[in-house]
Amino acid sequence: MEYKELNLGSYNLHLIKTNKFKTINFKLIFRDNIKKEDITIRNLLIDNLTFSTKKYNSRKKMTIKKQQLYDVDVYCSNKRTGLHLQTDFTMSMLHPKYTEEEMLKESIKYFKEIIFNPNVTDEKFDEEIFNVIKENNRIDIITNQENPNFIAVQSLREKLAKNSPISYIMTGYLEDLNVITPHTLYQYYKKFLTTNYIDFYVIGDFDFYEMEHLIKTNFKFTSLNKEKQSIEITLTKHNIYPKTIIKQSSFVQSNLAIAAYFKDLSWYEKRYPATIFNIILGNSPESKFFKDIREKYSCAYSINSVYRRLDDYVLINAGINSKNYKLVIKRIKYCINEMKKGNFDKELEDAKNLYISAVNEINESSSSIIEYYFSLKYLNNDPYEKQIANMQKVTKEEVVAIAKKFKLDIILLLKEKNSNEKNINK
Repeated sequence: MEYKELNLGSYNLHLIKTNKFKTINFKLIFRDNIKKEDITIRNLLIDNLTFSTKKYNSRKKMTIKKQQLYDVDVYCSNKRTGLHLQTDFTMSMLHPKYTEEEMLKESIKYFKEIIFNPNVTDEKFDEEIFNVIKENNRIDIITNQENPNFIAVQSLREKLAKNSPISYIMTGYLEDLNVITPHTLYQYYKKFLTTNYIDFYVIGDFDFYEMEHLIKTNFKFTSLNKEKQSIEITLTKHNIYPKTIIKQSSFVQSNLAIAAYFKDLSWYEKRYPATIFNIILGNSPESKFFKDIREKYSCAYSINSVYRRLDDYVLINAGINSKNYKLVIKRIKYCINEMKKGNFDKELEDAKNLYISAVNEINESSSSIIEYYFSLKYLNNDPYEKQIANMQKVTKEEVVAIAKKFKLDIILLLKEKNSNEKNINK
């Protein structure tokens, strides 16, 4: 595998040459400092851009063109990466040696059409298509807000870091959606192209010179790449003792969401011992949470923990019956104390092997390889050889030290309807 990075002024081009896959994949990444008011309109924007273009101004025409390009696949997504709102446009095409030689140029032109030639007239997106997509976005927002797990986790995030990116809802907000018009969406589109950090990744079996020429010829931006800045969030305010919040719901199952944190970790501790600690505690099929709370005591329908390193906290999430609330909290604290005592000899090696296996699988998909190179440049991660070496060196004592820095911050229970439990205490 060969990697080449080019600074083209308005964006960085990353070329990854490998003959491992039958496809050539393109990923165009736009990032900007996240603002709450940008989330909804950017969701609407990417749906409009990928639905139709000026040249292919209907879904039918887009589909026909995709078939002519041997079913080239183009999709887009928005997500929050720490302090950034990130938009990924991805195109996957079958390598031309399996189809026709001109498919490379034609597919790149199609990708270019989606980015630079939207279905716009008189500085307005096509109104009929816009209204259909707007309604679909409305349904997505409402559906998300009716999900009990989402409500529990979102309520926790708002208590943890209200008005910060951690609390932002990535499906968007109805109040923002209602005021967006085809004209305001186009104005945002023009701003979007000129103000974002931009990275373009290409992976597959290709000639470096040819691919560089094709991308530079077809993709021209006017924005200037800014200096690399940290996108990690640092939370500084925590509760001395865990704060408990009980909320009533109309759902048939209770959801438990807990925010926890590590106190004063070094760069190395965040990436290695803390990751191992979380895998053992609640992020694997053999975790302490699963074995103790799910299997031994059968007091949770599901339970896991997720280490949100870029957001500086750990999320513990469980589906339970509220009558088991006290027992679940007791067993969670028990599992944490087991970590502090160092009762995880076999689990330590299993967790290391699980992590190393995941790292070794990076090379098994083109999307994982792109994410890997992105993480090297922007998330300050180690190369995977060093990741494996550092993980193999993690000691039991280091994980115990991490466990002693682990604190529960907020405990939020979203109770099921008709619950007869009147007094649920810590």
